[in-house]
Amino acid sequence: MSIVVILISRPGTAAAIGDLHADTITVIGPGAVGVDVALRPLPRSIDRLRALAWRSPLGRNLVRISPFDVSRRLWRALRRNTSIAALVHDADVVVAGDRDAVFSVWRMARKPQAFGYGWTAVYGFAAARFALDTSRPED
Repeated sequence: MSIVVILISRPGTAAAIGDLHADTITVIGPGAVGVDVALRPLPRSIDRLRALAWRSPLGRNLVRISPFDVSRRLWRALRRNTSIAALVHDADVVVAGDRDAVFSVWRMARKPQAFGYGWTAVYGFAAARFALDTSRPED
């Protein structure tokens, strides 16, 4: 039995799952069909400042290390939800569906007491297919 948990940071990212064959697939993230995680909205002034900073490489780097980055906001929302830890604990493969979800998967992998030991963390759906194919016993 294969259980896959997919983390996304934007609605619609999970549409790229394609031919991922698993017994159970759970999508977690904002607007997800599986487990919807609500990101707290940013104040309008901070959102405008973030959009302005995103126009330059230096500004993008500053946004990435700030607490207003989408990946950090997603991690804060995920760790507040206790049912997500149980889902990840039982998973065989945890997939970061997009770039902003990588931070959350990395943090989960670094906290095995809360999220379990036995799962494989991957980035992207091709890597998830490979992880599932190599973890299955040969018949």
